[in-house]
Amino acid sequence: MSDEKRDMTSFVRGAEEQLERLKRQYRERFKSERPLTIVPYMGYGSARRLRVSGRVLVNPGETTYRNNEDIWDNLGDMYRRFENDVLPFPKVRGQYADKSAAATGDDDGLFGFDINIDGQLTEGLQWHDVDLMLLDQPADQEDVRAVGKVMVTSPRARFGVISDIDDTVIT
Repeated sequence: MSDEKRDMTSFVRGAEEQLERLKRQYRERFKSERPLTIVPYMGYGSARRLRVSGRVLVNPGETTYRNNEDIWDNLGDMYRRFENDVLPFPKVRGQYADKSAAATGDDDGLFGFDINIDGQLTEGLQWHDVDLMLLDQPADQEDVRAVGKVMVTSPRARFGVISDIDDTVIT
């Protein structure tokens, strides 16, 4: 066997071992004691397409606000809301009526895709539900699903207002 062939064989074996080690670590990290959650963001669309995005988190913990609790409990809850582990490169599928699309997210767990719907909107609604499903979840977990909300404005609308006032204090 030539030196080049031996080096290539050694490289491939080493890469396979490294990949198997990473897969074991992945399975251990994301086993069922750490449930996965799809967090959909508000989407937008038109009569032709719906834009869906969100993030996949690992065990997001407490997400509801508990009033009148101990300050240390509140600080701990706040930390858990901000400090989340993400599932890198999640594969997520979205479905609206009989149309669907899928995408692989980035290393921060963020995903986004368009669903081409060709005018198949439910009449009279401004907000539309898109069913989301994680495609690459661990085998020992139930299906990870969520419902994303997508706003489609009337085609008769002449202008829109976009505001980022949600985190601003007005006095």
